Amino acid sequence: MSKIIFFSCNLCIGGMEKALVTLINSIDTKKDEVTLVLEHKEGELCKELNKNVKIVDYDLSSNRNIIIRRFINLVKKIKFVIQNYHKYDCAISYATYSVLSSQMARKCSKNSIIFIHSDYYSLYNGEEEKIREFFQEIQADKFNKIIFVSKESREKLIKVIPEIKAKSLVLGNLVDYKNIIELANKEEIKMNDKKNNIVFVGRLDDHSKNISQLIEKINNNKEKDKFNLYIVGTGPDEIKLKKLCKSSNIIFLGEKENPYPYIKASDYLILSSKYEGFPMVYSEATLLDTKIITTVPVEDEQICYNGKNVIRLEKDLSNFDEIISGIVKHKMDSEVPKMDFEVINKNKMKIFKKIVTNK
Repeated sequence: MSKIIFFSCNLCIGGMEKALVTLINSIDTKKDEVTLVLEHKEGELCKELNKNVKIVDYDLSSNRNIIIRRFINLVKKIKFVIQNYHKYDCAISYATYSVLSSQMARKCSKNSIIFIHSDYYSLYNGEEEKIREFFQEIQADKFNKIIFVSKESREKLIKVIPEIKAKSLVLGNLVDYKNIIELANKEEIKMNDKKNNIVFVGRLDDHSKNISQLIEKINNNKEKDKFNLYIVGTGPDEIKLKKLCKSSNIIFLGEKENPYPYIKASDYLILSSKYEGFPMVYSEATLLDTKIITTVPVEDEQICYNGKNVIRLEKDLSNFDEIISGIVKHKMDSEVPKMDFEVINKNKMKIFKKIVTNK
């Protein structure tokens, strides 16, 4: 029996958090002992985690006094490391941006792994010095393996940090296909059959998701009466984004605990992001027969997307009007390719198992 420990921040609803829960739930806890350490034990996804998984609440201090906060967290860290030093067969830092997760994982096992979920090259606008500084801070080069969830983000980063090439690989996120299909069928959403229905699902964080520019494009689109954009989610920029709306065809639905009926009922899922790793909603949309309009390259090592069910939107959204004109005149009549997510997940878990056992 292998002892595996994961480190992350919390289990609030998000793409990375959902991917983590799906991965952990795919591990056979009769054969492997799994522990998850959270900086803060919070979030709705806690209840979805396998009951055989031990959750440790690290309870990272947020004391307002920076000196007191640092002292408390230093003591916590020393105590944790002493109790868990090289205690596990494999330690995984899942939240890339967490320096604490990175430090802990490398102390808990000789076989340490870090996941890279975002496109950090685009996140830092290609500024190589800043990219190197970040990866030096989390000490990515000290891990045994570096797992990227998308091929493009790996290739971009290797150009900046070529020394990580030998220890890095791509392993796309697993899809909780049974649960997603079940949730999608729980509610029937009625949308306007006379219009093209487009849905955005995600956190309303304009810095990364670029939603304000999407709204501006729709405000000025000459054919906006022929399609609707449904925005599912909430976030720090929600009020600002609502104020930008000048079109009645942009509908804010707020946060939905179950967004899948909305994805299923839509003709298209849209992503206007400036940067992403591999968005979970790609696989979810494909599973639910919804086509994709996206600024982010759609790639997965084992899932075959094609140009028929994916429309590439330029990063600056310059071809948005052209895309809308095309789908308004003739809806894409091609079917979304059917994929066996059970087989795909099994293949990915075989790769994961080899990494965990260091074979």
